[in-house]
Amino acid sequence: MKRFNINEFIWFLILFSFTLFLSYILYTGKLSIFIHPKMHKNIIYTILALSLITVFQFTKVFTIKRNEPLKSGYLLFIIFLLGGIAVSYSGGLNSGVAKNREISLNFSNLNNRNMKNFRMNEDKIVLKEENYVDTILSINNDLEKFKGKHIVMEGFVYRDNNIKENHFITGRFTVACCAADAQVIGMICSWNKTNTLNNDIWVRVEGVIDSGIYYNSISKTTEEKPVILINKVEEISKPENPYIY
Repeated sequence: MKRFNINEFIWFLILFSFTLFLSYILYTGKLSIFIHPKMHKNIIYTILALSLITVFQFTKVFTIKRNEPLKSGYLLFIIFLLGGIAVSYSGGLNSGVAKNREISLNFSNLNNRNMKNFRMNEDKIVLKEENYVDTILSINNDLEKFKGKHIVMEGFVYRDNNIKENHFITGRFTVACCAADAQVIGMICSWNKTNTLNNDIWVRVEGVIDSGIYYNSISKTTEEKPVILINKVEEISKPENPYIY
């Protein structure tokens, strides 16, 4: 009797593909699209474990085939794998995800951060990866102190029907653990050429901090929020790692 078990072979291919995929995104640095860098070591252990399981699974391929149909559960693993491949090539989350998660401009769940990366005595505020969240939180929490200050920031463009005409949000995703808990942190921008911008393009904006009244879709109320009165918008390339940690 021919010793080739198709079910065991398919499961071997799935395990091998997952091992290869995880190794690829770890080697290329694309793993940071999915999880926080501090968790990368866990993936290394996972790859080692999967490698051993895959080798063991290969030995089961050459066993006598039992009279059973192909397992439909394999399809779920294949879909999950293809989804991961698609995300790795797309470069991460985009404005479509931001829309589904309803961007909050309150950031109340981040207000307990130790804002050690922010310095108040700056006439021109430049947002970088290391001070991005802390600076935006400080501006939101003490808006009057920041009015009139010049600011430069980078991020992706987000627009929808809930945002005023000639306004858009420049933001970035922050990740605490993995992409599943990602939240958009950004600022409202006012510019008379907003309609020339497409969602998801990356821009560097320069302007002056002011305030405006905006509708909060979470609390269903209007609130005073910071707004950047734009002087300059420059399209830039998407960073290799678009997230803030």
